[in-house]
Amino acid sequence: MPKKTLTQVLADRLKELTSTSGMSDTALAKKAGVSPNTVSNYKRLADELTIKGQPRSAELGKVERIAEALGVSPLQLLMPSDGIEKLPTQAGNAWPHHEVEFKRWTRLTERQKGIVEAAMNAAIDKIESAGGQHEGEIAA
Repeated sequence: MPKKTLTQVLADRLKELTSTSGMSDTALAKKAGVSPNTVSNYKRLADELTIKGQPRSAELGKVERIAEALGVSPLQLLMPSDGIEKLPTQAGNAWPHHEVEFKRWTRLTERQKGIVEAAMNAAIDKIESAGGQHEGEIAA
């Protein structure tokens, strides 16, 4: 199978992430601060590779805003989904949840993500407050 171009990957990932998140193009556009046409056009980049003989491309600033609105890093939006789990979720922070597929996380609503994050913060607080104890010695 031929290697996909970056524009094809962007189009595929946008389709995948909006589908799994249930977010409409209009809702994504509003959250990202771009026009609905931008989202729609980016999803079609792979289908219409040229405009007046020139290769189509996405504006990086808009890609960054769309990625943020989808809850992923720009790198995750621009990379095929078969290797996403090992990529940073936000600049400088590795995806630390190797037992949780990143795709599953992206399907959660913002409210559900908040619940998971609150539980993780509570667990980390408990571990830190136990001080000096080794891994596995903290009672749940």
